[in-house]
Amino acid sequence: MPSATYIIASTPRSGSTLLCDGLFATGVAGRPTETLAPHFRSFWLDQWSLPADSGFGEYFQAALNYGTTPNGIYGTKIHWEHLPALARELAVEGRPDQALTAAFPGAAYVRLIRNDLRAQALSLFRATVTDQWCRWEGQPPSPADDPVLDEDVVRGFEAAIVEQRAAWDGFFAAHRIRPLTVEYEDLDADYRGQIARVLNFLGLDGGAAYAIPGTRLLRQSDELTAAWREAMDARDTPSDEQVKGSA
Repeated sequence: MPSATYIIASTPRSGSTLLCDGLFATGVAGRPTETLAPHFRSFWLDQWSLPADSGFGEYFQAALNYGTTPNGIYGTKIHWEHLPALARELAVEGRPDQALTAAFPGAAYVRLIRNDLRAQALSLFRATVTDQWCRWEGQPPSPADDPVLDEDVVRGFEAAIVEQRAAWDGFFAAHRIRPLTVEYEDLDADYRGQIARVLNFLGLDGGAAYAIPGTRLLRQSDELTAAWREAMDARDTPSDEQVKGSA
């Protein structure tokens, strides 16, 4: 069993893979990743050579073992939307977030947010329609045809992200938890510095962050994403004629 646990409390496309990969690279902060996301279950069963019909207890123990580094630190990443499935697996009744306190009593939390909500929603839309959720060095871009923007879907994603952020805030308030907040924009600008902040928060040597290589992740936003953003922002900004008409 791990001697200390922390959870990356996140929402989709908030930079959680970037953060987790950096923490993993330090070798002292567990191996945080989405082992508890229901849609990755078959992948991890295969990685851990577990039978496809393994019970959740066996799977959860394997997840703990994998996510713990030799110094006893366990880390994992959880999106709010994955909590109902975790609660069902643990047979936890009531609010889905009670699965967290049941499975990880006393855990520390790192709250990851992306201030640019529209960029996050556009990233989620593109990942969804191309099925390319991250791109590593040496990996080609998605072979899918250029997707067509669906503004209604993007706005739906924006609303869902806002709702999930509020749910995390409610969880922290209800349980009097003071998480460390990491902003994606700061992580992007100061990768090792933000990794060091997390290590220090966990009581570890922040200096380990400065020995890791640069991120292996490639930026996925490009001219197409920028064009989508420009189109949506333009429709959200009233024209001079609209302003005059409402005066």
